[in-house]
Amino acid sequence: MRTKFILILLMVVTLPFALSGMLTYRKYIGDVEGKTKVFTHQIVDQMRLNLDRYVHDIDRLTVLPFYNNQVMQTLYRHDRKPGPAPYISAEESGIMNLFISALTIDRPEIRSITMFANDGSLFTNLNHTVEPRWSPEEEIWVKSVMAAEGALVILPPHKTGYYYDAPAQEVVSLARLIRDPNTKRHLGMIKVDLKTDGFKEMISVMNYRPSNHIFILDGNNRLLYPLTAQGTALPDFSGTDETVRYGKEHYVISSVTSGETGITVAGLSPVIELRSGARELTAYTALISLVALILAYILSVVMADRLVKPIKYLLFTMRKVQRGSLEVRSTIQNDDEIGQLSAAFNKMLDEVQRLVREVFETKLRERDAELSALQSQMNPHFMYNTLETMNMMALGRNHYELSEVIHSLGNMLRYTVDREVRTVRMRDELEFVESYVDIQSQRLGARLRFQMNVDSSLEKCVVPKLILQPFVENVIEHGLPEHGSIELIVSAQVLDEGLFIDVEDDGIGIPEEIIQKLEDLMYSERWIRTEQERYGDQRKGYALRNVHQRIQILYGTQYGVKVSHNRTRGSRFTLHLPFVWEENVC
Repeated sequence: MRTKFILILLMVVTLPFALSGMLTYRKYIGDVEGKTKVFTHQIVDQMRLNLDRYVHDIDRLTVLPFYNNQVMQTLYRHDRKPGPAPYISAEESGIMNLFISALTIDRPEIRSITMFANDGSLFTNLNHTVEPRWSPEEEIWVKSVMAAEGALVILPPHKTGYYYDAPAQEVVSLARLIRDPNTKRHLGMIKVDLKTDGFKEMISVMNYRPSNHIFILDGNNRLLYPLTAQGTALPDFSGTDETVRYGKEHYVISSVTSGETGITVAGLSPVIELRSGARELTAYTALISLVALILAYILSVVMADRLVKPIKYLLFTMRKVQRGSLEVRSTIQNDDEIGQLSAAFNKMLDEVQRLVREVFETKLRERDAELSALQSQMNPHFMYNTLETMNMMALGRNHYELSEVIHSLGNMLRYTVDREVRTVRMRDELEFVESYVDIQSQRLGARLRFQMNVDSSLEKCVVPKLILQPFVENVIEHGLPEHGSIELIVSAQVLDEGLFIDVEDDGIGIPEEIIQKLEDLMYSERWIRTEQERYGDQRKGYALRNVHQRIQILYGTQYGVKVSHNRTRGSRFTLHLPFVWEENVC
């Protein structure tokens, strides 16, 4: 069986290689040339888009002087006939240098930005390498800019007379005439000179080989890039031929002309490189066939192991589940029968965990249902009317303190009777706590001091209903000294997209062993129902556990209640909730 498996795998691998080698050799040349033409056209078109975007960007840059009053005022002051030595004040030089330098930030392809005034003054970002004056008669590009009447002009390679360091070096530039917006009077010119390799940075495209050639021409078919090709015989980029001769080689040509800027981008790919792959294909096919036979034998041995290994891993996972670990899952390596078996096993574990969680949550819902059944036996409207009658009687006899207690009790009743609402605004929850504290203050007097340090910006946060009162009640019941007083502080803050509410006091505190028992009760996954609880005796800690479990059911196990340890005085409970605004409530 093992030998048959190896022979079949060798045949499956070897025959396709031999057949595909013969067919590929015949079609390779035609397919590669066709794909190269498409690829070259895509690259050239992308270069054209890059250049169009760049020209539009420079177009916007050269109109910025019109929106700077200080720059325009400087050009107005220099709007006169050229003199032998036009005067430029320090203030004017500072204004213009600051404006021009700001235009060149993060533009490494720009050599300089220069503004030319009518009186011969010159402003630039290269003060140490540029002449302070200029003469229109010495600059051959001025006529093209003047003829454009304010439109952006792309200037082909030309020499300039205002550079100290390289006066004979040719540059490619974009320039515009600056005119008065109202009178159309000529105030000067702005000119952007690109570096020698400026176009190279703008048209750089990945996967374009160095042996290929890129040419950029303006609307008059004058060469803009590369400058090294100046004076050489260029191919006819406007013809219909798909291959041209350039130098000593033949190239596949692709060109695109921009309808907006008139710029033509042409790409040349050498034909000899395209066909060199065909000559290498035969040798590669023979070599690959030999390697494939060797790999096929190795692969046949490996595949036998791959069939057995997933089964062993699935068996190992099942044994972990048998020992009680429901968190483990089998890794699905392939989508074959073994992979489907592993997926079904994982789905079964998910269903088991879901059922366990549902049983736990059902217990919680049963307790809520018992409480709701007790609450539903009392007619809330009857209670409202009775409390209102008692309040009116207290006010009629000038018992104002009693009236406040009745009013607070009525507020608490209205807040708790609506069982459909699960989440409320922070402000409503805090008002409920204040009503409860007001009632307790009437009994305890000065022994109970209460502070609420919650920023008003958090009042619209959404929190579960009835989560703070159990902690306040716990403080008053267990933290109040027998003959002393206690201070209760409720505070809230937002940290790392989480809402943290602290209930803190300075009472007698909680011993560490009691804190441990309280945490065991709150964090236990099982609902412990004691005999005392069955017969109605008072329960300890279940209200705090109920709050903790409700938070985790609503928001997840990363949230809940924490108790502070090792406090010298008093206690502190921290409720961790997600930070949710009112409009996100469902």
